[in-house]
Amino acid sequence: MPRCTLSRITSCLAGLIAWSATVPAQCGFENVPGFPHLGPAGEVHAVCSWDPDGSGPEPRLLFVGGSMDVVDRTACAGAATYDFQTQSWAALPTGPFDRVTAATVDAAGLLVVAGTLGSGTAIQRRVASFDGSNWLVLGNEFDGPVQTIAVFGGDVIVGGAFGQNGSQPLLGLARWSGSAWEAIGGGVT
Repeated sequence: MPRCTLSRITSCLAGLIAWSATVPAQCGFENVPGFPHLGPAGEVHAVCSWDPDGSGPEPRLLFVGGSMDVVDRTACAGAATYDFQTQSWAALPTGPFDRVTAATVDAAGLLVVAGTLGSGTAIQRRVASFDGSNWLVLGNEFDGPVQTIAVFGGDVIVGGAFGQNGSQPLLGLARWSGSAWEAIGGGVT
């Protein structure tokens, strides 16, 4: 068995220091070459393509939602966009969430997002639409997480580990009627 000598310890420390100088940091912000702006700081749970002005002159954006609280050194409440033309990030106005779980774009071109606000026993689970300026909460709160959103035949459909919205039983699958969440079939057990 090799003996621990001062020269061996010094040699090992010098090697460790030289190696650690080449290892990138595991936390904080880091610019990536060719991608000049810092991205979301936190977990991303949803992405989708969204055009805030429909067929207008503004470009399509990449919507990114999750449990991030900062994007490009700007505070955000779990929702941000990336513009590929300007190569810039923007936080969406604070909405009814601090964590986004799912997102899609509806038939009218509105961004539709599911998420949560708060934590523990005070957590609120909801779905809201965003028109580029304002958030509108769709219906009541869900009693469990909404984990996915899709548009089918023009209708917004959500799925997740919920049993009701307000007092309406839904069993994990629901359709937005334009004024309330409705059960689809017998739901999912």
